[in-house]
Amino acid sequence: APREGPSALGPEHVLVVGNDATLAALGEAVRGAAKGAELHLHLYLDAGLGGALTHRGVVVPGASGSGGEFGHMPFGDRTVQCPCGATGCWTTAVGARALAEGLNEPLPVDAVSYATRVVDRARVGDVPARDAIARMAGGLGRGIAGLVNGLLAASMTASGYALLAFAMGSATVLALRGDLTVGSVIAVFELLW
Repeated sequence: APREGPSALGPEHVLVVGNDATLAALGEAVRGAAKGAELHLHLYLDAGLGGALTHRGVVVPGASGSGGEFGHMPFGDRTVQCPCGATGCWTTAVGARALAEGLNEPLPVDAVSYATRVVDRARVGDVPARDAIARMAGGLGRGIAGLVNGLLAASMTASGYALLAFAMGSATVLALRGDLTVGSVIAVFELLW
């Protein structure tokens, strides 16, 4: 009879269960750009902002097991309320909601598709879309600088639609170049979806 469940993978495979951000970080730490890094920070910007910290290829889960909720760090506008109830959460400055508010458009139902459409608009010359992405990139750069300077990670990777914003050009590069000052950081951005 055919094997079912995790045992169907065979002894050479390991089944790992987790959220998208944590699994993306683990993938980078085990097989990707952060392989061999002593301390690695991964950010995942998709519907929200999350991530994980890895140490020698192992995810650091935090005391309660939910470490890496970087989107709720106070790197955003203190006057903007997050759906979690707090104000100033970083995710309110860098997610699809921030793009929609910056463009005076309704909040999107599907954050990922909306952000992709905004990036596509910017690519074909839509100046308001480009400006909204530049603002988001600046907020992302400032938050990354806070995490990198606080953690002194040897490696930093990112994935999700944020990478499309990074690809938009010099506005993003300038936002990051002014904020990332730790020479030991290797910033590697890969699109993993």
